[in-house]
Order: sequence, then C-alpha cells, then structure tokens
Amino acid sequence: MTATHLLVVEDDFHLRELIREYLQVYGHQVSVAESGETFRQQWAAHRFDLILLDLNLPDADGLELLAELRRQSDVPVFIVSARIDEPSRIRGLELGADDYIVKPFSARELELRVRNTLRRNTATQTSCFTGWTLNAESFCMTHHDGRQEHLTKAEFTLLKLLVAAGGSLVPRDELFRQLEREAGVNSLETITSLIYRLRRKMGCNKDNNPIITQSGVGYRILLDKN
Repeated sequence: MTATHLLVVEDDFHLRELIREYLQVYGHQVSVAESGETFRQQWAAHRFDLILLDLNLPDADGLELLAELRRQSDVPVFIVSARIDEPSRIRGLELGADDYIVKPFSARELELRVRNTLRRNTATQTSCFTGWTLNAESFCMTHHDGRQEHLTKAEFTLLKLLVAAGGSLVPRDELFRQLEREAGVNSLETITSLIYRLRRKMGCNKDNNPIITQSGVGYRILLDKN
C-alpha cells in the first residue's frame, strides 16, 4: 500500500502521540490536531485519506465536527471515543462515521481497521470490471478502448460499493443504507433504477452483463482478473 496521510484529532497529548507513533511504524504519514480549531486548520491545509476523531474536544463536540465535515467530504472517519452510550454511537454512524472505536482500544486492532478501510477505498480507484475502471477523482468510469461515461453521485456510490465488495454479493438493504447516507437515495426501488442506468451506460446485453442480480437478495459485480 502506498503512503497514506491520516489526521488524528485527539486532545489527550499522550494518547495522541501514541497513536501517531504507532501508525507511523506501519508506514502512514500522520498529522495531529488537539482541538476543533486546529482540526479545521489542518483540514483546510491538507488532503487526508482517513481521519481519527475524538468526540470530547476542549472547544468543540466531535459529532458537530463530523456533521460539518460530511457537508464537504466523504473522507473515511473513525470516531475514537470514551463515550460508550448507544445514542452517541448511533448518532455518530448516522452522521456518516465509518467506524466507532471505544477507548481503551488495541493499537494493533486500530491500525488493522485503518488499513482495511484504506484498502477498500483504494479498490474503488484501481479495480476493473469487464474492461472498465472506476475513477474516484472524476466521478466517471473509463473503458479500456478509451470510452468514458460520467456518473451521477448515486450511480458512482452504488458502483463503488459493488467494486469494493470484491465480487461478493451485496444485499439490497445494505446498499440502501449506504446510498441513503452518501447519496440521498430514499427508496429501495431507486436501486433498481440505478442498476438499470449503470448497465445501459456499460452497454450491457445478455452476453455481457457484469452486474449480476440475485433475485430478492442483492447484487454483485464481476471484476477483471489481475
């Protein structure tokens, strides 16, 4: 995996440095912020691949920062907090957190969760399916013959989820939860319409259809072999 840039937002100096040093051992570039103000400064100055966010900051509530961030970006965010109450966990996930890790935690487990999330995100940019490559930077997919198809946010998000699954079946209800959060999709029927539109843009027919439907369950996508 290429070097990735992480941001650790944590007001406890010793824990912040422990996380920074541990993640650096595994090859990550790590920046830190100890408050909401320094978080905003870091966010404005750099591009991050993943953010580790404490909820109890001296000048801000982490949930409010997460809501603010989600209005601007889909960057992966892990909440790392001592709050163990269910309302905080549920609210964090509703606002778009990708994971919720309760303190105290295993540093090795944290790094593995970070690594796995980054690997899935990288897959959305590099994996290919029947000659197509998904481009996360430009919201489009490009065929090996040079043809390019632009995607709506909902189309891109659905395709990203299928590709990230690595060819495994993704249940419709799981797709709906993610699409509702990331693209504002408000019904299961919309997923059927999105699948139809993606197949049309790919030029699918009965002999060439990379998106496989398992009736009543979900969808999977055929990936090119490396």
